[in-house]
Amino acid sequence: MRKTKAYLASRGLIMARLGTPFDTGNLAYNATFARLTPTGFKIIIDLNQAYYAYYLQKGIGPTDEHRGYINDIDLNIASMIADYFQDKKAFQNRNWARQARRESDLADTNLKERELRHKRSVLRRKGVLRW
Repeated sequence: MRKTKAYLASRGLIMARLGTPFDTGNLAYNATFARLTPTGFKIIIDLNQAYYAYYLQKGIGPTDEHRGYINDIDLNIASMIADYFQDKKAFQNRNWARQARRESDLADTNLKERELRHKRSVLRRKGVLRW
């Protein structure tokens, strides 16, 4: 269970960092971090590191385009967790892309071999190739 929490916390932290408004990166990379709790994890935004996170969330200032960005992050993390538990086997299999690539490469290799065999048989029938 702890592995699952740590995995989901790291994925949640990535999503939180990608969802924060980005100017210098201070808010995303210095003020946003994850902590494991007995029941799950918390994504924490440290206002001591980036006091302006509060103003961005409330839409106070010259622009309100980032109003509610934390709510959007919450929804994205909640849907990620739901997807994880809905399709746990596929989600946990980190090598699925590598396996799919291998299968694709194998199919391409088989196709190339078949094409080569076909070309050889045609050349044999024409008498160009004898082996």
